[in-house]
Amino acid sequence: MKLLNNAKGIALTELLAAIPLTILVFVILIIGIVNFVTTYQEVRLYTQLQEELFDAVETMRYGYTKADVTGGINDLDREKEGLIGLLTARKVEFGTGGSITIYPPLVDQTFGEEGYWSRFYLDENKHLRVSARYGVKVFQNELVFPSGINKVGNDYQFQITELNFTPIKTIQDRIYVLGIHIKARVRFREKLKDQSIEDDINLNTKSIEYNTSVYMANANKKK
Repeated sequence: MKLLNNAKGIALTELLAAIPLTILVFVILIIGIVNFVTTYQEVRLYTQLQEELFDAVETMRYGYTKADVTGGINDLDREKEGLIGLLTARKVEFGTGGSITIYPPLVDQTFGEEGYWSRFYLDENKHLRVSARYGVKVFQNELVFPSGINKVGNDYQFQITELNFTPIKTIQDRIYVLGIHIKARVRFREKLKDQSIEDDINLNTKSIEYNTSVYMANANKKK
């Protein structure tokens, strides 16, 4: 009988040479996974920033709803209050820090002009809030943006850095078209000790600007 012996073993030198290459492949794979996860999380947070900023502008445009004040979804129409937003505003007043107070046409002479209004403003944390009065019913300091208050280190994850209202079309001191400029920022990571403020903003945060205008349909009404 003739025995065949074609099997070749792996030399120790070949094994030692392959180990660093294997480690390098695993390191590259791990780095790729970490970068993918990091990028995915940043894209998700930036998308959330865009969606919530748009919702905040729409809330100022149409008004803020609160079940026990403006009425719930299951309440009868006669039990609901008309929302006080820019679309139905008769006039607006600008305050400090980008705040705005909205007055609708008077629907109840009992309380007068000061009985119906809503006010949007930035708090000390650069979050958008709203207070309003509907006759005897009021609410205060309701959070509009962001949807939740989270921190990254010592800083808030979502903040509004600029909020400005500008009259675009005015007739006889009445504003008919109002411009809104709003800029917000999301923070992904904490600022490192050796990072400058500029590097921190460029590397650890991302911002978005939103410009729009609103036609105030009731601006021609005196009351």
